Amino acid sequence: MRILLLNWSPKNYGATQEILKTLQEAAPKEVQTELLCLGDFELKHCKGCKACYTTKKMCA
Repeated sequence: MRILLLNWSPKNYGATQEILKTLQEAAPKEVQTELLCLGDFELKHCKGCKACYTTKKMCA
């Protein structure tokens, strides 16, 4: 079993992160966990241009 913990908060070291770390540590040893901080990534909204259909890359 795998568990993905997502921190959507822009603060990587705030209360949400601490709660997720506690959950990660409480998981059974045989369970694989991964904690991602989405504040580390540059996320943009889709423009609906469908350029990615042909280029297989994000539009500018």
